[in-house]
Amino acid sequence: MRAFFGAAFRYQPQGGGDLGERMWRCAREGLESGAESVVLVGSDIPGVDADILTKAFDVLRSHDLVIGPATDGGYYLVGLRREVPELFADMPWGTEHVLRRTLQMPYGDQALFMKTETFKAIGGFPELPIMEDFEMVRRLKRRGRICIVHAHAITSTRRWKKRGILAKNI
Repeated sequence: MRAFFGAAFRYQPQGGGDLGERMWRCAREGLESGAESVVLVGSDIPGVDADILTKAFDVLRSHDLVIGPATDGGYYLVGLRREVPELFADMPWGTEHVLRRTLQMPYGDQALFMKTETFKAIGGFPELPIMEDFEMVRRLKRRGRICIVHAHAITSTRRWKKRGILAKNI
């Protein structure tokens, strides 16, 4: 690699593990070394140029995650501003399901419904400053299948502010 790309870059072995473990290790080490953001690109993607990389880093100025979808059902680029190991865990790497599984994970502004015993069995709310819902979904996936309901619900904090959280939920 050094002979091809030159001595201006830092090189290190990928280490062991599946693709997700190797990708996560690389992202984590980049972020821990002080980088504001990290972009990982498949080494077998000749179409990735400086414009694509610039766009990815531009997106990361205002978002925590950027993904470049590939035509084979995976992705050719993933960029992060925060450590999110769950993004790389339990994925069917090398299949046409990777991108869909990544994008269809229920997290963000979606509701998670489960029985109280399931909530307690997975350890309750993860104590994380960011992406706690992502970690909760990961824990739930270990217990069984997750169903995504494609329905919309109108939510509002006005009732909570007016009546209080207990009056709204009990």
